[in-house]
Amino acid sequence: MSMKVTSGYARPLECHELDDRFQAEQRLATFADTDDLVALDTLCLQARQLVAEQPIGSPATLCKEIIRDLTICLGDILLRYIRADWAIGIELLGEGEYSHGAWILLFNAGGNYRSLNLEEYVGRRLFKDTNTTFAELVEGVVVMAKQVPDLYIGGYGATAESG
Repeated sequence: MSMKVTSGYARPLECHELDDRFQAEQRLATFADTDDLVALDTLCLQARQLVAEQPIGSPATLCKEIIRDLTICLGDILLRYIRADWAIGIELLGEGEYSHGAWILLFNAGGNYRSLNLEEYVGRRLFKDTNTTFAELVEGVVVMAKQVPDLYIGGYGATAESG
């Protein structure tokens, strides 16, 4: 897991952009329990086969959509543990060039920000470029968050008010 101070550019999501967040759970619920890290991780590893079985749609587009949906569901689980906000992040590729926007979590710890590019991690997991499971990622982020004042808010299901 790589945690770093946010580089490039990130902006908070506008309300209309959060529609994807609520739709992601509905789309994935037919395949897996969206609150179950093991089920989501299994779905991520099987997603390419599911995409290949679809008779319509571009495989690349379908993979991007399932990566986004898995990212949102995984991020929502992380938000139950840690004080963070969704953002669309744009990373610098080179001088004056930007990549596409990606879903990231911005962690706010007393005015200090860190970011976690969940979409990049989910993409690597989908293509089996990392052996870190969803549960291991959440565990690692929670361990990190416990070390940062004002970041960790408690266990699964906790709310910001309880921290």
